[in-house]
Amino acid sequence: MAKKHTFDYDLIVIGSGAGGSAAATIAAREGKRVAIVEQLVFGGDSPNFSDVPTKALLHAAQLYDEARHGSRFGLRSHALGYNYPSLRAWKNLAVERTGAAGNRKFYESQGIDTIEARAQFLSPHEISVNRKHITAEHFLIATGSEWVAPDIPGIEDVPYLTPRTVLESIKPPKSIYVIGAGTVGVEIAQLLAIFGTKIYLAEIAARILPQEEETVSEPGLYSYQPNNFEFRIIVAEDPPAMQKHARSKCAFLWHHSI
Repeated sequence: MAKKHTFDYDLIVIGSGAGGSAAATIAAREGKRVAIVEQLVFGGDSPNFSDVPTKALLHAAQLYDEARHGSRFGLRSHALGYNYPSLRAWKNLAVERTGAAGNRKFYESQGIDTIEARAQFLSPHEISVNRKHITAEHFLIATGSEWVAPDIPGIEDVPYLTPRTVLESIKPPKSIYVIGAGTVGVEIAQLLAIFGTKIYLAEIAARILPQEEETVSEPGLYSYQPNNFEFRIIVAEDPPAMQKHARSKCAFLWHHSI
């Protein structure tokens, strides 16, 4: 008779984003012994750093933009302004209200053990976390993607922002060169343009939003100034070599899944 293996858990999920969170919760509700391992912030990228905070700021930005152009409705809005630290506070409140960000207590309430660490496999059924070895019959790897720097000459010598760090800026930059005109790049460009940032949006493909329908990125949209914003689009061009500028901060954005 074959010897039955005993493990610490039936399932260990590595990564607490949307996929890992759902899998761990479903397994726990089925009576399985479950642990979830997260290297950074519980809840993953979407509620903490991307979709939720970005949409919260875009909502506020669109309200601000509508109010600025309220004269067409007979509203006097010439003296309208904004307080960026307060906007950041609103963004943080929106993230908190989702309940998905930093939601370690939720997993624990479901009977799921939570481990904040980087996991390293030692064997098909064993990992090392925080210098401790734990075993499981099954593992689910749901680590998602992370931001990486593009291979651009000189980028190591200049300050830059990522879509994650730009949302934590104390104030909008005076100008920004956005590398990558996919959905994330265009969204960040739109947000900052409303708050007065001069935008340069660069894309190596022949059009912006190259993964979307062509109707949203027709040639006529390549160079424009929406609502008096300073907004320039550069397509079908490799990113230039980067150099420090004595009077302004350079900022760059990109996204790469690995």
